Amino acid sequence: MRRRHVVVGGVAAVLLLAGAQLVALVSSLGSPEEAGPGEDVDDVAMGLAVGDDQGARSVVAYGGHGAWVDAYDYDPALAERGRSPAIGADDIGAMADHGVRTLYLQGAMDRGQPEVGPTSPELLGELLRRAHDEGLRVVAWYLPRLGDLDRDVAFVRALDEFADEGHRFDGLAIDIEWREAVRDHEDRSSRVVELSERIREVVGEDALGAIVPSPVHLEVVNTGFWPGFPWEELAPLYDAWMTMGYWTERRPESGLRHGYGYTAENVDRLRRLLGDEDAVVHPIGGIGSAVTPEDLAGYVDALTATDAVGGSVYDWATLAEPARAQLSQALGAALEAEPEPPAPSDD
Repeated sequence: MRRRHVVVGGVAAVLLLAGAQLVALVSSLGSPEEAGPGEDVDDVAMGLAVGDDQGARSVVAYGGHGAWVDAYDYDPALAERGRSPAIGADDIGAMADHGVRTLYLQGAMDRGQPEVGPTSPELLGELLRRAHDEGLRVVAWYLPRLGDLDRDVAFVRALDEFADEGHRFDGLAIDIEWREAVRDHEDRSSRVVELSERIREVVGEDALGAIVPSPVHLEVVNTGFWPGFPWEELAPLYDAWMTMGYWTERRPESGLRHGYGYTAENVDRLRRLLGDEDAVVHPIGGIGSAVTPEDLAGYVDALTATDAVGGSVYDWATLAEPARAQLSQALGAALEAEPEPPAPSDD
């Protein structure tokens, strides 16, 4: 994730849940025959959107075309001095118009404040409701600092329990990248595993997403960034994997600064490291302000080649309109199938 706000990008799919049972799954992100953002889908039949019978959070929330928004983008208290927030509730309509299926929204930020909880709950609730009104799912994400695991767990629990007028988040994702609080990489890895185990206890059987450094970055670009990243230990604790594969951060002479090769190699390495060739992966692409049309075309081709369930570029505020339009058309045509929720247990 870029250190500008420490955030990530994302993509997501729209599925329809009737009551607690999945009755229809979008087979193509851009299919005009299927209910899409902005259309009437019967009380925003989004599983966790409205009502008491909210069902479980499913892995399907991480599929399709996604858009990323961090707290610096929507919270006036965090915006640069003298500037209005880059993203407001009205921008969600534009996301829907561009075929976005899931909004990845930073729901909490640890800035050392005394209180532990969601960032600007009223604003957060407004964005959540508006997204559901537009037919989008919302995945809340949080960046743990790892210095105080009890505190990190409390932030995640607050997001897990957050509700506004009956609307809840459709998924949660943990951004695993912070190193400053724990400099020793072995201790840091141990803490990440412990934290992930505790978060798994909080969310139960709900699907949980992991936002992770790109394997190429860890194994090729900067082997000292996080030696011994605990892939195997984390593998059973998360259901969807979002690699921060920012090819725009690579130098041209490295041979890694292109959307296709960097994305495909990251997905291949990730599945090998996890020991799961069928791992549900949503690669996050380059930084929005630096992508080119050629980058994006190669990136989308890589999503198809690797059977990725979704795709996105970080982040919506920095992505220019031509790039938004290109992604809208390309992702809608490329991502043909959504991840399937796990079969009901016989137990």
